[in-house]
Amino acid sequence: MRKTLTNIAQLISCRDSWWKVITEILIWGILTGFVIRFLLDFIIEEFSLGFHHTIIIATVYSAVFVILGRVTQTLTDRYFPFRDHYDLLYQIL
Repeated sequence: MRKTLTNIAQLISCRDSWWKVITEILIWGILTGFVIRFLLDFIIEEFSLGFHHTIIIATVYSAVFVILGRVTQTLTDRYFPFRDHYDLLYQIL
């Protein structure tokens, strides 16, 4: 069980520190929250959701995508080692 949790942690962190992952999640969450709040205030005049609720929802949303992106990057690096980005583009084409 402990080995499985260690493998999952390595898969998510991509050999980076956890502080870097958490900082990335918070930065993307706060930026996304501000953009969503600005756009909703601009489009809907009487928007009832509070500002902190918008930030929390955007942070959870960004956490899912940051974790999925890091897992995808780790799996891609592990199973499809490319020398450079052009090799990846060539394989896709």
